[in-house]
Amino acid sequence: MSALDAGLLSLPGAVGVVVGSGLGARLARRLSVAGVSGTALVVFVACHALNLTFAVDTSLVWYCAVGTLAGLAIGVAVAPTSAAIMAALPMGRIGAGSAVSNAIRQVGSVLGIAVLGTIVSNVYQRSIGPSLAGLPAEVRDAASGSAEATRRTAAAVGQPALVDAANDSFIHSMHVAASTAAGLALIGAIVLILGFRAKETPAVEAQGASVEVLIGPAEAGGLEADRAR
Repeated sequence: MSALDAGLLSLPGAVGVVVGSGLGARLARRLSVAGVSGTALVVFVACHALNLTFAVDTSLVWYCAVGTLAGLAIGVAVAPTSAAIMAALPMGRIGAGSAVSNAIRQVGSVLGIAVLGTIVSNVYQRSIGPSLAGLPAEVRDAASGSAEATRRTAAAVGQPALVDAANDSFIHSMHVAASTAAGLALIGAIVLILGFRAKETPAVEAQGASVEVLIGPAEAGGLEADRAR
């Protein structure tokens, strides 16, 4: 598979983000930010868990399907959350708030990629180590850097068994990284749900109090009964 082919496999996820952004905004207007974004993040956690089903012979259709669902979940989660954060700012600080929000999102993405990439690299090197034990030190060091380096070494030294070891070690390292990402995303989902529910509950209570002040307790109770019906 070429670099172009690998890049094209990310397109379903990008399409999912685009579709999810509009869908999330519409759902948040009818429901709550905590419910919509929190549920979307839980789905995103499930997508990371589905990465544990990936193997060397996994169908690319299944890979793209999981990627599309993950992108859709991210789009649904980010759009309402960003809008709610901006809506909470006074008019004079919306520009600065938008800049800070974008900067945090970009820095968070870079740090997340760096952390997960480090996990993949370290786990792979530890996992492939026993398979390279019989090679000279300089060859072992060159082969342990990545799965592709191990495959090149396998071809150079005439040990095809190293290819299977490289594939298995790489899949294992990806599973560890996916599990870590799922755990972090689950923590984020819990924080988001609790944070936005804490903000929405006082707002609902305040709205109810304002209605009682304007039209009276009896009429407010009748209005609530009509809504229940």
